[in-house]
Amino acid sequence: LPILFAASTTPLVWGRHGIGKSTAPDQFADENGHKLFNLRLGNMEIGDLLGLPSTEGGVTRFNPPDWLKEVMDFATKNPTKFAIIHLDEINRVRKDMLSPVFQIALDGRLHTFKFPANVKVIASANPPTEDYQGVYDITDMAFLDRFCHLNLSPTHDEWFDFQVANGRSPDMVQ
Repeated sequence: LPILFAASTTPLVWGRHGIGKSTAPDQFADENGHKLFNLRLGNMEIGDLLGLPSTEGGVTRFNPPDWLKEVMDFATKNPTKFAIIHLDEINRVRKDMLSPVFQIALDGRLHTFKFPANVKVIASANPPTEDYQGVYDITDMAFLDRFCHLNLSPTHDEWFDFQVANGRSPDMVQ
Protein backbone atom coordinates (compact mmCIF):
# COMPACT_ATOMS: atom_id res chain seq x y z
CA LEU A 1 0.00 0.00 0.00
CA PRO A 2 2.71 2.59 0.74
CA ILE A 3 4.16 2.09 -2.75
CA LEU A 4 0.78 2.39 -4.47
CA PHE A 5 -0.17 5.41 -2.36
CA ALA A 6 3.12 7.15 -3.20
CA ALA A 7 2.44 6.49 -6.90
CA SER A 8 -1.14 7.82 -6.58
CA THR A 9 -2.38 4.46 -7.82
CA THR A 10 -5.58 2.91 -6.53
CA PRO A 11 -5.38 -0.81 -5.81
CA LEU A 12 -8.29 -3.11 -6.56
CA VAL A 13 -7.89 -6.29 -4.52
CA TRP A 14 -9.65 -9.39 -5.85
CA GLY A 15 -10.26 -12.54 -3.86
CA ARG A 16 -12.70 -14.89 -2.25
CA HIS A 17 -14.49 -13.96 0.97
CA GLY A 18 -12.76 -14.43 4.31
CA ILE A 19 -9.15 -14.20 3.12
CA GLY A 20 -8.25 -10.71 4.33
CA LYS A 21 -9.31 -8.19 1.67
CA SER A 22 -10.91 -6.07 4.39
CA THR A 23 -8.74 -7.14 7.32
CA ALA A 24 -5.38 -6.36 5.67
CA PRO A 25 -6.06 -2.65 5.03
CA ASP A 26 -7.58 -2.32 8.50
CA GLN A 27 -4.46 -3.88 10.01
CA PHE A 28 -2.21 -1.61 7.91
CA ALA A 29 -4.12 1.45 9.14
CA ASP A 30 -4.00 0.35 12.79
CA GLU A 31 -0.28 -0.45 12.72
CA ASN A 32 0.62 2.91 11.17
CA GLY A 33 -1.75 5.34 12.90
CA HIS A 34 -3.87 5.84 9.80
CA LYS A 35 -7.65 5.56 9.77
CA LEU A 36 -9.69 3.27 7.53
CA PHE A 37 -13.18 4.27 6.41
CA ASN A 38 -14.91 1.15 5.14
CA LEU A 39 -17.73 1.79 2.68
CA ARG A 40 -19.73 -1.39 2.07
CA LEU A 41 -20.96 -0.37 -1.33
CA GLY A 42 -23.47 -3.20 -1.69
CA ASN A 43 -25.40 -1.78 1.28
CA MET A 44 -25.43 1.83 0.11
CA GLU A 45 -27.78 3.93 -1.96
CA ILE A 46 -26.83 7.01 -3.95
CA GLY A 47 -27.76 9.42 -1.12
CA ASP A 48 -25.56 7.44 1.30
CA LEU A 49 -22.62 7.91 -1.02
CA LEU A 50 -23.12 11.44 -2.39
CA GLY A 51 -25.08 13.06 0.40
CA LEU A 52 -28.50 14.63 0.00
CA PRO A 53 -29.25 17.78 -1.95
CA SER A 54 -30.58 21.00 -0.51
CA THR A 55 -31.57 24.21 -2.25
CA GLU A 56 -30.68 27.63 -0.96
CA GLY A 57 -31.20 30.84 -2.91
CA GLY A 58 -32.08 28.87 -6.03
CA VAL A 59 -28.81 26.91 -5.90
CA THR A 60 -28.75 23.16 -5.29
CA ARG A 61 -25.87 21.85 -3.22
CA PHE A 62 -25.05 18.39 -1.96
CA ASN A 63 -24.61 18.13 1.78
CA PRO A 64 -21.67 15.87 2.55
CA PRO A 65 -22.63 12.50 4.00
CA ASP A 66 -21.40 11.70 7.52
CA TRP A 67 -18.69 9.32 6.27
CA LEU A 68 -17.21 12.05 4.07
CA LYS A 69 -17.20 14.56 6.93
CA GLU A 70 -15.33 12.02 9.07
CA VAL A 71 -12.77 11.40 6.31
CA MET A 72 -12.17 15.11 5.77
CA ASP A 73 -11.96 15.82 9.52
CA PHE A 74 -9.40 13.07 10.07
CA ALA A 75 -7.33 14.11 7.03
CA THR A 76 -7.32 17.77 8.10
CA LYS A 77 -6.43 17.07 11.73
CA ASN A 78 -3.77 14.44 10.86
CA PRO A 79 -1.85 15.74 7.83
CA THR A 80 0.96 13.19 8.22
CA LYS A 81 -1.43 10.21 8.34
CA PHE A 82 -3.64 8.64 5.71
CA ALA A 83 -7.41 8.70 5.77
CA ILE A 84 -8.04 5.54 3.73
CA ILE A 85 -11.38 5.06 1.99
CA HIS A 86 -12.02 1.36 1.36
CA LEU A 87 -14.53 0.82 -1.42
CA ASP A 88 -15.51 -2.65 -0.25
CA GLU A 89 -17.32 -4.98 -2.63
CA ILE A 90 -16.96 -2.61 -5.54
CA ASN A 91 -18.62 -5.09 -7.88
CA ARG A 92 -21.78 -5.10 -5.77
CA VAL A 93 -22.33 -1.36 -6.23
CA ARG A 94 -25.56 -0.31 -7.88
CA LYS A 95 -25.08 0.75 -11.49
CA ASP A 96 -26.26 4.31 -10.78
CA MET A 97 -23.45 4.66 -8.24
CA LEU A 98 -20.61 3.55 -10.51
CA SER A 99 -19.80 7.09 -11.71
CA PRO A 100 -19.40 8.57 -8.21
CA VAL A 101 -17.37 5.51 -7.14
CA PHE A 102 -15.19 6.08 -10.22
CA GLN A 103 -14.74 9.71 -9.17
CA ILE A 104 -13.73 8.73 -5.61
CA ALA A 105 -11.31 6.02 -6.71
CA LEU A 106 -9.65 7.78 -9.57
CA ASP A 107 -10.08 11.52 -9.24
CA GLY A 108 -9.72 11.93 -5.48
CA ARG A 109 -12.98 13.80 -5.24
CA LEU A 110 -16.69 13.35 -4.76
CA HIS A 111 -19.03 15.76 -6.47
CA THR A 112 -17.70 19.20 -5.44
CA PHE A 113 -15.57 17.86 -2.56
CA LYS A 114 -11.86 17.55 -3.39
CA PHE A 115 -9.90 15.19 -1.13
CA PRO A 116 -6.67 16.36 0.51
CA ALA A 117 -3.49 14.58 -0.62
CA ASN A 118 -3.48 12.36 2.47
CA VAL A 119 -6.82 10.76 1.55
CA LYS A 120 -6.11 7.46 -0.19
CA VAL A 121 -8.48 4.95 -1.74
CA ILE A 122 -8.44 1.19 -2.04
CA ALA A 123 -11.09 -1.09 -3.50
CA SER A 124 -11.87 -4.76 -3.15
CA ALA A 125 -14.09 -7.25 -4.92
CA ASN A 126 -15.14 -10.87 -4.89
CA PRO A 127 -14.69 -12.78 -8.12
CA PRO A 128 -17.77 -12.65 -10.36
CA THR A 129 -18.58 -16.36 -10.12
CA GLU A 130 -21.70 -18.35 -9.34
CA ASP A 131 -20.47 -18.53 -5.71
CA TYR A 132 -21.66 -14.96 -5.06
CA GLN A 133 -25.15 -13.53 -5.44
CA GLY A 134 -25.33 -9.85 -6.35
CA VAL A 135 -21.74 -9.71 -7.62
CA TYR A 136 -21.40 -8.78 -11.26
CA ASP A 137 -18.54 -8.76 -13.71
CA ILE A 138 -17.39 -5.18 -14.26
CA THR A 139 -16.78 -4.93 -17.99
CA ASP A 140 -16.10 -1.20 -18.35
CA MET A 141 -12.45 -1.20 -19.42
CA ALA A 142 -12.10 2.57 -18.88
CA PHE A 143 -12.99 1.90 -15.24
CA LEU A 144 -10.89 -1.25 -14.77
CA ASP A 145 -7.78 0.08 -16.51
CA ARG A 146 -7.30 2.77 -13.90
CA PHE A 147 -6.67 0.35 -11.03
CA CYS A 148 -3.69 -1.73 -10.05
CA HIS A 149 -5.30 -5.18 -9.82
CA LEU A 150 -4.04 -7.39 -7.02
CA ASN A 151 -5.19 -10.98 -6.67
CA LEU A 152 -5.21 -12.15 -3.07
CA SER A 153 -5.08 -15.94 -2.90
CA PRO A 154 -3.29 -17.15 0.20
CA THR A 155 -2.42 -20.80 0.58
CA HIS A 156 -4.21 -22.79 3.24
CA ASP A 157 -1.10 -22.62 5.46
CA GLU A 158 -0.77 -18.84 5.04
CA TRP A 159 -4.44 -18.32 5.90
CA PHE A 160 -4.24 -20.68 8.88
CA ASP A 161 -1.07 -19.03 10.24
CA PHE A 162 -2.61 -15.56 9.88
CA GLN A 163 -5.77 -16.58 11.75
CA VAL A 164 -3.82 -18.18 14.61
CA ALA A 165 -1.41 -15.22 14.81
CA ASN A 166 -4.45 -12.96 15.23
CA GLY A 167 -5.74 -14.83 18.25
CA ARG A 168 -8.11 -17.33 16.73
CA SER A 169 -8.16 -20.83 18.18
CA PRO A 170 -6.20 -23.28 15.98
CA ASP A 171 -8.94 -25.88 16.55
CA MET A 172 -11.63 -23.47 15.38
CA VAL A 173 -9.60 -22.30 12.40
CA GLN A 174 -8.88 -25.90 11.38
